Amino acid sequence: GSTPSTCKEGICGSFNLCMNPCCSSATCGSDFIGDYVCRPYGVGTGSSLGSLTACAATSNTRGSGASGAPCSADGDCVGLSCTTTTSHPQQFCSDFCCTDTDCQNGTVCRPMPAGGPVYALRCTFP
Repeated sequence: GSTPSTCKEGICGSFNLCMNPCCSSATCGSDFIGDYVCRPYGVGTGSSLGSLTACAATSNTRGSGASGAPCSADGDCVGLSCTTTTSHPQQFCSDFCCTDTDCQNGTVCRPMPAGGPVYALRCTFP
């Protein structure tokens, strides 16, 4: 099996497989089980704890909705995430990102909670 030190990008995921960094789920591939999507992975410890995004396997099929597109379920979206925010109460597709150019339909790349103390960059409405 792989370990973080043997993976080219230093990201070792489920089943000890190396994972590829991503700035959009659209760049992640698929396999016989389902589509891959961008997901955050915690790196570092203590005050230097952060996250980076890597393609992760799912048993789902991605939808066609880009970030900011209206949706009613996670499966409607490329990033498999249909969400709302306080400033945008209508459901919209969101995906992980690296810069504003990774986002569509008026969304921008901003830090959003990704579980626990970790924040990750996601496409959201300003």
